[in-house]
Amino acid sequence: MGFIAHSATELSPQGHSLEKHLTAVAHQASSFFTHPFLRDAAYLLGAYHDAGKYKAAVQHHIRHQTQERIDHATLGARLIGEKCAKSVYPLLAAPILGHHGGMPDFVGGEGRRRCAEARLNAQPDEQEEEAYYRFEVHMRAESLAPLTGIPPVSTPETHAMETYLAARMLHSALVDADYLNTEKHFRPEQAVLRGTAPALSTLMPAYQSHMKKLEASSKAAISSIRADILRQCISAASAPQGIYSLSVPTGGGKTLASMGFALHHALAHPNIRRVIYAIPFTTITEQNAKVFRDIFGPRAVLEHHSAVEAPEQGRQTDHAIENWDAPIVVTTNVQLFESIFGNRPSQSRKLHNLQNSVIILDEMQALPDSMLKPCLAALDALAHNYGVTVVICTATQPNYDGIWPRRTKVTEIIKDPQELQELLKRTYAIPITTPLEDGELIERLREHEQVLCIVNSREAAQALASSLGDEAQGVYHLSTMMCPKHRMEKLGLIRKILEDKSNPRPCRVISTSLIEAGVDMDFPVVYREAAGLDSIAQAAGRCNRSGDRPLSPVYVFSTQGKRQPAGVIRLARLTLQEIAPRYPEDMLCLQAVSDYFSLRFAAGNDTDAKRVLRRLGDYRETLQFPYESIAEDFSIIQTGSQPVFIPYDETARALITQLRTQGITAGLLRALQLYAASVYPNQVQELKSAGRIEDIDGALVLAVGNEQLSHVYSPSYGLQVRAPAQGYFK
Repeated sequence: MGFIAHSATELSPQGHSLEKHLTAVAHQASSFFTHPFLRDAAYLLGAYHDAGKYKAAVQHHIRHQTQERIDHATLGARLIGEKCAKSVYPLLAAPILGHHGGMPDFVGGEGRRRCAEARLNAQPDEQEEEAYYRFEVHMRAESLAPLTGIPPVSTPETHAMETYLAARMLHSALVDADYLNTEKHFRPEQAVLRGTAPALSTLMPAYQSHMKKLEASSKAAISSIRADILRQCISAASAPQGIYSLSVPTGGGKTLASMGFALHHALAHPNIRRVIYAIPFTTITEQNAKVFRDIFGPRAVLEHHSAVEAPEQGRQTDHAIENWDAPIVVTTNVQLFESIFGNRPSQSRKLHNLQNSVIILDEMQALPDSMLKPCLAALDALAHNYGVTVVICTATQPNYDGIWPRRTKVTEIIKDPQELQELLKRTYAIPITTPLEDGELIERLREHEQVLCIVNSREAAQALASSLGDEAQGVYHLSTMMCPKHRMEKLGLIRKILEDKSNPRPCRVISTSLIEAGVDMDFPVVYREAAGLDSIAQAAGRCNRSGDRPLSPVYVFSTQGKRQPAGVIRLARLTLQEIAPRYPEDMLCLQAVSDYFSLRFAAGNDTDAKRVLRRLGDYRETLQFPYESIAEDFSIIQTGSQPVFIPYDETARALITQLRTQGITAGLLRALQLYAASVYPNQVQELKSAGRIEDIDGALVLAVGNEQLSHVYSPSYGLQVRAPAQGYFK
């Protein structure tokens, strides 16, 4: 009886041959790399990863599908040590140990699951020697030569990040090759769908055709400016691969211009196989993905974001989402950076496909300051060792001097950003020097028939909107307490009012910062509660967006006695106390932005708050990295909020019924994202105490009947956890 890697199927009644599985995974994992060390190491990982399946107990478990879980990874991790130098052994052992459960910390700590060191040093069971012999016999023909060479490393300063990233790349290649070969056995109908997307090199004609149509339909002045921006992007695209910045103000068409750079850059560098467009917020991801699908077609564009993570064992996603096997990937910063620093197979699997790509980081300043240094170090390593070109694309270019590794050179694509800003200038931001009383702010807003006011908390947004009026009086509220479907409907109504120039109607919108995330709105005046200068610049993008009016004002104000989110306080103080006095006539000029970021990233602001780089440096010599600890500590989104699904309409109610009857699947959770309000843990607890929450296998659902929904979920304000706090804007 032969040894099998996976149980029998209708097409493979004898099961999946273990020898064939190991050989196929070895060849495929190796094919993902051109660097000699990574190529040879990946081959060994594929050959050894399931060596433990030669144990009799594991074979019994596979054939009879028993409930017991038997460790089949540790044996391969032990054996591979015979094929490599002791100095690089940790880089090979950790990916094998973590090819199902996630890469562990190499050395253990209090309260952690079993670390790599403990697993490797544990007493072998009596079946291991026999399994070792069987593995040697069956894999002898593979000529498993010892591993030579060293991982891709450039300088002593970057050694720790580069060797860490090499281990993560190897884990990614092993996991993806393992999944792909297993898929051929269990789901051959899905396996044939792989590799059917068009090549990146074929997409240029569609892009050029779209840009010609766009130019023909645009206003002459703005069309000329955008055409010049694109020309500069195309001109820069023939330069060597590396790290670039694209400083284009709102309205300059940087989304399409950066894609033009990427496509022309790929023609100049044929090794480039995909463009990865990373964006801070899901709302912009959806918007840009639609733009690119309209240009290139749905088969060329993969949209990947997730407000809800599916359970690891129940993942049933689109085949390309699993490993980003598409020429254009539109994703979030969360997905991008957690693929680098996350340790789970579902996070790691796509990492090796970052190789030979153009990564466009739109509005990169939205990355949390506390994570900047490891993020930039990872981008630097990708650019130097993995054929990656990085484009930092923003209207307010951060000054990262002193945070990048010393060798990093960032090349600006636009020849004269100052001149471009003047050409596209539509607004000016002026500070209101004294805090506004509640009544003052309300009176100011009432002076404008159409105005946008952005505040820093959901509580403040609802209280201000309710004090200002209701929708019958032209007052509209937006926050994440409203599910996306509700917000989309509200935004559609607001946009329709603003665009109806022949019949102007009152439209006073009170919103949290969510409206700053690429929402196409055009107000004659904007009020923005004090925050970081980059947030104020985003708010300004909603003011005089079309450029049809004279320069329009963005007023930056503060209020008295209002609670502020912790992350906003320091940046708001920096904006009002340091920048406003220096630039009282326009806080958004380029010099103001440069000064702001220099102060923001000063020594007092820890850009590696979780000690990611420092911990990697601690293991620079041994390479025994704490993969699991870093994954747990690394978080781009730090709000701590949870999604609560709202039975908002008939579609939502049908999906919730399906959730109750069929259980959780990733596809169902993705469909439900349109109906998810974002709720903090203490609010979840309050809703649970009131009997308003139903927990369906970890998915939280608002548990009310249709007739009670309006009492808990307001058509104007969304989910109501409690009555608005007294004293706000009365």
